[in-house]
Amino acid sequence: MRDEELLEALGRAARERDPFVDPRWEALAEGKLSGQEAEAFRAEMQRSEEGRLAEEMLRPFDVEERRLKVRRLLAERRGKAGTVAAGAAVRRLPWRKAVPVAALAAAAALALLVLPRSPEPLPAYALLTSAERGDPAAGPAVHLRSGGSLTMTLRPEAAVSGPVILRAALVREQRAALWDLPAGAAQIAPTGAVKIAGTREALFPDGAIGVYEIVLAVGRPEALPEDADAIARAEPRDGVRVLRQQVILEPP
Repeated sequence: MRDEELLEALGRAARERDPFVDPRWEALAEGKLSGQEAEAFRAEMQRSEEGRLAEEMLRPFDVEERRLKVRRLLAERRGKAGTVAAGAAVRRLPWRKAVPVAALAAAAALALLVLPRSPEPLPAYALLTSAERGDPAAGPAVHLRSGGSLTMTLRPEAAVSGPVILRAALVREQRAALWDLPAGAAQIAPTGAVKIAGTREALFPDGAIGVYEIVLAVGRPEALPEDADAIARAEPRDGVRVLRQQVILEPP
């Protein structure tokens, strides 16, 4: 017997002992099976008592069952014991057959406990920029001469809970490129504040004079864009804050 045939036989035997191990249950619950696949799976489950039991346990309540449950809950709220309507037989499951259902319920409860919670929303950020040996700015742009240094601080309005990272792009003459910051130039505090500091020569190693737009995207790792064009076009949204600063590199 080949390895593939052996694995298939073992999987078939496991499904016969405990139908809940079949991954198609999860696919069926998530709506990932086509109508034809779902019908074929249900027909396969009807071939064994365990399969029929599994399908019965996961079958949605019909209208009559929901009505009986509502009546029982209302009776309990009034301090009365609910009664089972005539003709509604109660089927007691053998202990061994009930084990997979109990295990499934326990696994679902455990998943609720261990799944990570969604991070808290990010507060608004403010950008503070200063330049040493830079010309006074007549507008929002910062002028930076050779030998000067640049400091940019992204400060949240409130302390941030959870991880945040920084991705940045430089836009010059309508072309975007990732801002490859040197090691240690960008630091992120536990509060979510970000500081970028360095000399002109370290931050702009190609030294090309002209006007740059620095686009800073700070936020949750899974929410941030990765390529330069996407960062340059980014707008603030859930999990992402975007700030922009114009810097003019002056001739020597």
